[in-house]
Amino acid sequence: MTSVSLLVTSGSCVGNAVCPTEVINFDRQTKTCYSLPDYPENVFGATGRLIGNDTYVSCGGYIIGMHGPRTDKCYKFGSITPIATMRKSKNYAASVVIENKLWVVGGIQEDDYSNLYYLNSTEFVEPANGRVQPGPDLPKRKYAACILKMNSTSVFLIGGWPDPQETWLYNFGMEDPVWERGKDLNTGRDKHACGIVKDSADESKTIVIVAGKNSHIHTKVYIYTLYIHQCIHYRHRHLDIYIDIGQDSVWQSHR
Repeated sequence: MTSVSLLVTSGSCVGNAVCPTEVINFDRQTKTCYSLPDYPENVFGATGRLIGNDTYVSCGGYIIGMHGPRTDKCYKFGSITPIATMRKSKNYAASVVIENKLWVVGGIQEDDYSNLYYLNSTEFVEPANGRVQPGPDLPKRKYAACILKMNSTSVFLIGGWPDPQETWLYNFGMEDPVWERGKDLNTGRDKHACGIVKDSADESKTIVIVAGKNSHIHTKVYIYTLYIHQCIHYRHRHLDIYIDIGQDSVWQSHR
């Protein structure tokens, strides 16, 4: 049986204390592993993903107990030395793994005069060599969104401030990729979580589950079904795969 665990690290704890790194094991009674190393900086609003089978990389965040700054550092789990420095410091960015790189998108940046800026810029972080390169801009400035990799070439940007109901699709497989609007969420969300499951009855369906914060509702789960079609000519571009966001794609509310 494959063991399934969730790594929880950094964040905002009571009294600005350093939050311990914990592992939740879903295969048996929940266990907390306090022997794991804490995050190197006391931050919240960082973003990270597992790259490959054993490399967890996290970037950015707001340093707790200080009037800023947002950090531009990226760390690999288990290391106290940054593996990369982003081009911009930020927190509440979102991230997804693309070809063994962490793609960090959006977020909030603060200047020397405490002015806050929502970002539409993105960056690729390569944990293998510490290289950081600019990525394609988001369709608009956005923070506290959630982003998912739908297949080998497509990503799905969901919610985020200041337009929390919007969703956007981006297909790296296009010759000239652009962001395309998806179906709006039933309820706008920021600082939320999202994930993907497959429909066991129909492998062509990808189901996106979205849950978490909005202004009024904190516990509803939204499910979005996407139908994948092969070898379709879409507009003037020739695609091997595209995501249909037409009548077959709907958001469903589940309590």
